[in-house]
Amino acid sequence: MKSIHKYISLLLIITILMSCNEEITLNTTFEPQIFIFGNLTNDAQKLNITIQESVPIENTSKIPKPVNNAKLTLFTESSNGNEMIVTNEFIENNGDYLSSQIISPTIGNLYWIEVELENGILFKSEKEQLKPLVHIDNISMVNSFVRTTFKDPVNDKNFYRLNLFVSDNGKETSAYIISNDVLFNGNSDAFLEEDIGIGLSGSSARATLMNFNYNTFQFYLNIIAQEDAQEDGEGPFQLFAPPPVYLTGNILNTTTKRKALGNFGVVSVSVSNEFILQ
Repeated sequence: MKSIHKYISLLLIITILMSCNEEITLNTTFEPQIFIFGNLTNDAQKLNITIQESVPIENTSKIPKPVNNAKLTLFTESSNGNEMIVTNEFIENNGDYLSSQIISPTIGNLYWIEVELENGILFKSEKEQLKPLVHIDNISMVNSFVRTTFKDPVNDKNFYRLNLFVSDNGKETSAYIISNDVLFNGNSDAFLEEDIGIGLSGSSARATLMNFNYNTFQFYLNIIAQEDAQEDGEGPFQLFAPPPVYLTGNILNTTTKRKALGNFGVVSVSVSNEFILQ
């Protein structure tokens, strides 16, 4: 008898909840967000930083608004703790800022940027170290996987992004892998592998291996999470998907003490020769 009463009570609760179906209008005020993105690599080249402002979702163009008249400064700290300005001279072009001079970073140094907007708000990226290059030793076929082999540095936590390109009979397929070195730390035969759909014996393959810091690694993981959420499309799982504005990295708004959208990565990049898969 008690179980019947419990069942009836449950039905009443469900009925009440279903009847409370009232449409609520959300009055939200759009707050523009600043997006800052750039990568400093080991290559001697000019540094490019993009600064944009997000637009409301009802904006049909969906194109972020360029942020102009910002002041940029690139700093470095040497291994003995000396800090100095690398450059504060940038050429501005519709939200893109290109350094006036070629930057030649030093392996082992720390680098970061400061961005001051026209309204005085200051953004600062966290200090990141330019890590040593990790050279690609070989690209081969292992079962159906394309495997990229390299020597992982000893006694250092490394975070990687591998960009892989395979060409077979004029058809090129690409993929990328994000990984830390927890499973192969210090291994002289470390590898990352991916089944990218093509990769028969005789196909040509090339790769780019990026060695970066934890915060930049986390930023790329956020991008993957965003891509996966968008691929899921409609459905109940979208309720738990991260919003598009989740793409935060290592840049802090020093006024609000909140992380800004985007990231400034300090990345060592190793480019492979072309390998013929066997």
